[in-house]
Amino acid sequence: MSTRISTSSVGILAWLAIACSGVISGCAILPLPEGEKVGVFQLFEPKIRLQDTGVGFAGYWLGKGKPGVFLHLQTSFSGAVSGVHYGDLPVEAMGDPVTNREHHGVTLAAGPTWKVNDQLSIYGGIGIGAVSRWEERFDADLVLSPTGFYHHDLGTDTGFHATFGSLFQLGGGWVLDAGYGTYSESVHVGIGYSY
Repeated sequence: MSTRISTSSVGILAWLAIACSGVISGCAILPLPEGEKVGVFQLFEPKIRLQDTGVGFAGYWLGKGKPGVFLHLQTSFSGAVSGVHYGDLPVEAMGDPVTNREHHGVTLAAGPTWKVNDQLSIYGGIGIGAVSRWEERFDADLVLSPTGFYHHDLGTDTGFHATFGSLFQLGGGWVLDAGYGTYSESVHVGIGYSY
């Protein structure tokens, strides 16, 4: 029997890591000498594997007359479990009602970009995604937890995925990003800035 790091602490650390990755991917990871750089903040509504609203950060390098490259990092969080942590569902748990579920998901993708004209660029690539799940239950007899609440690990699923989309120049350096990711099974829309 052990206690997992609190969900709020994990969430805060994860969002901080994602924000730092977004700044890095949009500004520093693509320091190629020629071309245009674009940093984008994305939103998406994932289906099945990932849950609830997701956010992402993307960095694009658009080459002049040649292919460029992009990097996406997307994540979503759903629910929050509490109580004592168990790696697997204890035998004594049979009959205890499920009170909550928690999902943490992340995808990372990279690939080439192509600048079609001054207003439109397209991209497509592959990546890997992962989602971890936990389930909270309540033990009215207080055998498995002093508060009655406990949770167990439902495992982590990983898989490869594809992502593709377009960047539209809105003027004044602003860029609209619209694309689709097969791991989240959703459209992502973002706003960013080119420099």
